[in-house]
Amino acid sequence: MLQTLVLAVIGPHGAGKTSFIRSVTDCEPITPPQRPALVEDGHIRHAPPGGPGISLHRCTLPPWRAPYILVDTPGLCARADDLPDCETIDLVKARLDRVGVRLHGVVYLQRVTEATSADFAVRNLARFREAFRPDGLRHVVVATTFWDVSPELAPRGDEYFLDELRRLGGASVEAEHQTARLCNDLESGAALLEGIRRGSTVYPFRVPEPGGEPLAGIPGSWEDAFVDSKCCTKSWEDIFADSKFCTI
Repeated sequence: MLQTLVLAVIGPHGAGKTSFIRSVTDCEPITPPQRPALVEDGHIRHAPPGGPGISLHRCTLPPWRAPYILVDTPGLCARADDLPDCETIDLVKARLDRVGVRLHGVVYLQRVTEATSADFAVRNLARFREAFRPDGLRHVVVATTFWDVSPELAPRGDEYFLDELRRLGGASVEAEHQTARLCNDLESGAALLEGIRRGSTVYPFRVPEPGGEPLAGIPGSWEDAFVDSKCCTKSWEDIFADSKFCTI
C-alpha cells in the first residue's frame, strides 16, 4: 500500500493554492483574484482580511490511486521589507499540532507575474522549515502559477524568479532549487504531485533530514480516519461520509 503523503500548500494571497487543491479533487476550482497586489501601509495585500481557514483535502490519483492529504492554508501576507509571515506560519503549525497532523513536505505557489517576490518566498520557506523541523520535511516544491494570464511575459518572469530563487536560497533553504510550472487543471496538478512522490528532480527539490526515511502512518492516528471515511470537522472523531475534506 502506498504511503499517504501530507503536503502543506502555502504562498501569498491569490497565488492559486485553493485552485490547485480543488483541481486534483472533486471540487470545482475557484478562480483567484486577477488584479495585482496593492501596497497599503507598507504591506502588500491581495484580499481584505478575514478569518483564516485551514483545511485538509484527501486526494487519490489514478491509476495507482496514490494517496495524498493536501493542507490548504491562509495566504501569506507579503511585506514591503520581504520579512516572512511568521504569524500565519505559526498559526498553521499550531492548528496541525492540535489535531496531530505531521507533514511530509510543502508546496509553495507563486504567481509568475510577480517574479520579483523570490526573496519573500525564500524567507517564508526558511521560516516554514524552521517551524516544522521536528516533522522532518522531506519534500519542498516551488511552483509558478497563472501562466495563462500573461503568456508572453510568463517565461521571462519564470526564468527570473528561478534565477533569484537559486541565488538567494542556497543559504536560507539549504536545498537545490528548481521550480514547476503549474496550470489550473488536473493533469498539471497530478504531474506535480507524482513528481514529489517519485523524488523527481523535474518538479521538487528534496530536503534531506537526519534520520533518513519519510514518516510513515501511525496506526490509530488521524490517517486511519481518512482511510475509514472521507471527511472530518473540528476533530478527527467528527466524520461525515459525503465529503473529502475537513476543517481544523
